[in-house]
Amino acid sequence: MATNLTTVNIDKASQKELKKLSQSWEMSQVEFLNNAIWYFKKTGINPISPIFSPKEEMAKMNKRLDQVIKFIRHQQTEKLNPLLDEIIIVERRLKENIATGINQDDLNPTTDGLKEILEIVREGKDNKINFRNVVVAMFEALRKSKSINMDEKDKERIIDAILKI
Repeated sequence: MATNLTTVNIDKASQKELKKLSQSWEMSQVEFLNNAIWYFKKTGINPISPIFSPKEEMAKMNKRLDQVIKFIRHQQTEKLNPLLDEIIIVERRLKENIATGINQDDLNPTTDGLKEILEIVREGKDNKINFRNVVVAMFEALRKSKSINMDEKDKERIIDAILKI
């Protein structure tokens, strides 16, 4: 099989590096150059463009990850923790109410509110329910409820916390 070869002019320093690289990969200089050409062609890497540093790229990714973590922590402290505190307060008061006993007349406003929520869910087109309307209906039921031992200020504070989400 005949191979057509040609001469390529490079400076002495580049020729010395070519020799070192080809020997380190256990290839002839011709094989090394042929493979290098195909490598650049397949990868689309421009050999004259600046070489990016994996260390720099990792630093950029770490910086972006730190920003995401800061955002999540901010959301946790500003939104989730206050909401959790309000839920804990409601839970305690509900436990107190359950301990004192609730009769059917006390539950009627709550069941009416649940019926309103059910109507909102049934009216949702293509199962797309407006979450805000459901939450508002739930807390309207809470607001009307006499069975929950909570003053109006507490109820309003809970509604405001949930609507801020």
